Amino acid sequence: MKKWLSKIFRRWGTTLTVQVEGEDMSIRGVFQPVTSVGKQSVLRQWMDLGQYSAHQYLYVGGFPLGEADFLSLGGKNFLPLRCEPIYLENEILCYWALCAPIGEE
Repeated sequence: MKKWLSKIFRRWGTTLTVQVEGEDMSIRGVFQPVTSVGKQSVLRQWMDLGQYSAHQYLYVGGFPLGEADFLSLGGKNFLPLRCEPIYLENEILCYWALCAPIGEE
């Protein structure tokens, strides 16, 4: 299953630039923002990748964002707030991370 997920991230994932200890690295993964407006933007929401509040972004991919100083996409920088491994039978399949735009949270 880990090979299958890696192929999905490589083929359909978004390319992100991650800075780790001053060095830039290119990774691929799913990166999904909250896009709601109005009253819903201050409430927690359920999206395809889990529950989170407005002005935060979810990442699912093979790189542990907990090791990153920050990541960049489309000229914007994001700070990883939390990163958790996703396990299947004691094996790490991928990582889930919650990120916020730098300067907004």
